[in-house]
Amino acid sequence: MNDPARSGFVSGLVTYSNSDARLHEYIQTDNSFTVKALYRLGYKWPVTDGAYMLRMIGALDSLNYFGRGDD
Repeated sequence: MNDPARSGFVSGLVTYSNSDARLHEYIQTDNSFTVKALYRLGYKWPVTDGAYMLRMIGALDSLNYFGRGDD
């Protein structure tokens, strides 16, 4: 974050920061109500497997998400 040329790459990863370097405090979340409600309405999610991951990586690669090193 101290390098202005590179800070844009990691700024989305930094949620909160404070000057005295205390541990970050995160908001606890619970989506079980929503998941159960959607499941009762017929929405179901399959377990993520290797084939899904390969398709996802292929989709991101097709968008040049990982870069090509041509820059």
